[in-house]
Amino acid sequence: MYAAKLGAKKVIATDIYEKAVVCARMNAQRLGLSGVFEVRLVPDQDISAYSSVKPDDKFDVIISNPPYSINLDVQKNTSIIDNGDLGMSIIKGLEKHLKPKGTAILLYNSYFYHYVMVKFARYAGYSVINYEPKFSTPWEEDALFNSYLKRLLAYNNLPLDAFQFDWRQDNRKRTIPFQLSGDYSGLIIISRPANK
Repeated sequence: MYAAKLGAKKVIATDIYEKAVVCARMNAQRLGLSGVFEVRLVPDQDISAYSSVKPDDKFDVIISNPPYSINLDVQKNTSIIDNGDLGMSIIKGLEKHLKPKGTAILLYNSYFYHYVMVKFARYAGYSVINYEPKFSTPWEEDALFNSYLKRLLAYNNLPLDAFQFDWRQDNRKRTIPFQLSGDYSGLIIISRPANK
């Protein structure tokens, strides 16, 4: 809505929660932005980044604040945890949906997934500026620790379920803090060159 207020000719917003979509529509109408601001519900059966946009939709700017922790073992994405469906699909869809010279702005404020997205965008040939995130979440740490732990248990001929990390049971209440590098911690700015 802020982009529309600043003069964007067309804004498409998406969300996985129906109540958020209803609320955004009501606010757009209340602010007189209904003709410019369109909200679409992301279908449960396909929560990839571009599932609710049309195949020919192209954007000058894409802004995303997705679930910022990854855990490949969860069954379904939540507002906090991505099971691997969403994040990578954002980068994969840029060539089709981000106009040449366009910009994607992502907020991944958890250390590991932030750098996965930075490295993947660079690997895909995009120019990337990133601002280091300020923390790692305990649930992201559990996912990473447990993944490596399974390899260690197997190497030592122990049952793969002998023990595991669980931040609640382990009483790890704090996230691992990192040094802040600026006021924009967690932001990833991806630019599409004119010839890509």
